[in-house]
Amino acid sequence: MEKRTGRPWNWHSLVSFYLLFASIVLLISGVALFVAPSGRAARTLDWSLLGLDKEQWEAIHTLFGYLTTVFGLYHLVLNWKVLLNYLRDRARRAYRLRAELVVALLLTILVVGGSAASVPPFSTVMDWGESLKGSWDQSSALPSTTVVVEEEHDDEGSSVGWGRFTVEEICAQEGVPVDEGIARLAAYGIQAEPTSRIRDLADATEYEPGDLVDILKGMEPGTHEEE
Repeated sequence: MEKRTGRPWNWHSLVSFYLLFASIVLLISGVALFVAPSGRAARTLDWSLLGLDKEQWEAIHTLFGYLTTVFGLYHLVLNWKVLLNYLRDRARRAYRLRAELVVALLLTILVVGGSAASVPPFSTVMDWGESLKGSWDQSSALPSTTVVVEEEHDDEGSSVGWGRFTVEEICAQEGVPVDEGIARLAAYGIQAEPTSRIRDLADATEYEPGDLVDILKGMEPGTHEEE
């Protein structure tokens, strides 16, 4: 009787299927983080999407990003010969595709440069993300001391949201030297520049905008909540 053997394991299929599924997960998690509220606002609102909170989405996006990089490199190793043959063949045909090659290269440079320079239409996408986060910030469900609806009142009684101001603007308003203000932030592990927006610093840390203003004033974070 002929002995039947199992099908041999196919690493190419495993890597290909993983990259497909990982791309879907990264797409979903990327969208989730794009529209998620910032900092403590997510916890205050108890925000979630598809049953997962912001920290869970961040963990999923980060870990899948690392694993996708590893599997992507392994995919190159498995298909190295095929890739080399493909590149040699393309190189021989490159002279017939000069226009397409130049356009593809220019498009890549345009996207990288435009994103880094934060100019339209690239900055429009980021501004749209900020407006989505701002919609969470302005939610009436948030108490007045939370990250994004935090407001301070000036002598005339009008309210001003701290998030839209830069470090140097807050320092000028409070009569604090900019270098001293930046040094105070650094003492709390917050790296900032004079043109850094308070909202951006809050998004990058676990501090509220009001907490950051307290630090710039030389006070303990949270002092504004006691006033």
